Amino acid sequence: MVTFMTRLNDARLIGGIGSLFYLASFFTGFHFTGSILLLIGLVLIGVAVKYISDETKDSTIFNNFMYFILITIIGSIVAIILGLGTFLLGAITIRRMFFSAILTFIVALIIVWVTFTIASTYLRRSFEQIKEKTNVNLFSTAGKFYFWGALLTIILVGFIILLIGIIFMVVAFFSLPDKLPEQAQTPMQQV
Repeated sequence: MVTFMTRLNDARLIGGIGSLFYLASFFTGFHFTGSILLLIGLVLIGVAVKYISDETKDSTIFNNFMYFILITIIGSIVAIILGLGTFLLGAITIRRMFFSAILTFIVALIIVWVTFTIASTYLRRSFEQIKEKTNVNLFSTAGKFYFWGALLTIILVGFIILLIGIIFMVVAFFSLPDKLPEQAQTPMQQV
């Protein structure tokens, strides 16, 4: 007899593997390999979050995750454009506009930090909703660590907190139950 995996089983496997790719990208840096691992990880996590959202019939779980992705992409594009502009400005003017190039670079870093922090609030919301629907408290913990890590990256200690959040994310996905708890499957009744 052939048995098929449920959507939550799929989400557990896909989200866990995606989180592992995301974790691996953290250690490989921002070059080509790290970017590919990051992209694969985020896509797989997105698929898993979509499965959870469909299974719980709560579209806000997936919507919040997509806001996280969208804001992260927009912030990254703006930072890349400013970074390239800084590099070209510095290469063209060498000394005359050095201060301007440094200032542009600092503004790019601040934009990345602000967008990363805003984006992480949506990831935290998504993970908080997953926790409510699946009773896997590790999602809430992962979301909180990720948010605080993003917020504190400005003073560099945030990268360690962010790493802890990603590790909790891996464990949270692999801790998903085979089926939803009863209260998550039935709509709440009015009292």
